[in-house]
Amino acid sequence: MENRIMFRAGVNLLKALQERNSNDDGSLSQTAKRDLSRYYALLDSISIDLTEAEFNLLCDLCNGTMFGEFELSPAKCLVAELLSGGKALASKWGGHYNQLLAKAQNWNNLEGAFVVDSIERFWRAKCTECQ
Repeated sequence: MENRIMFRAGVNLLKALQERNSNDDGSLSQTAKRDLSRYYALLDSISIDLTEAEFNLLCDLCNGTMFGEFELSPAKCLVAELLSGGKALASKWGGHYNQLLAKAQNWNNLEGAFVVDSIERFWRAKCTECQ
């Protein structure tokens, strides 16, 4: 697998990279590489108190959800998902809806991003198993 990664930054990401660019050569690629490494290190350092049933409820609820760049915070996106359909799925996963909703409403952006990342990796692993 090639380790070269290229992408076009949207307006908001480009502005953020420019504000954080500390490279003498002006390389936004190096800034993006550094910042992405920091982001993943932060995600790896987080621990969220979720039961298996709560995580399964979130994964089921977000099955097919395409999380892109967030206009809302990741935590608010998850709360919106729970409010729109979580109660209906709760009995399937042990009925922990109110507890999970209360937890999600207290997550900060980084905790929300961690949960979204975990859900995406869960479904990615399931897709790989099906191939």
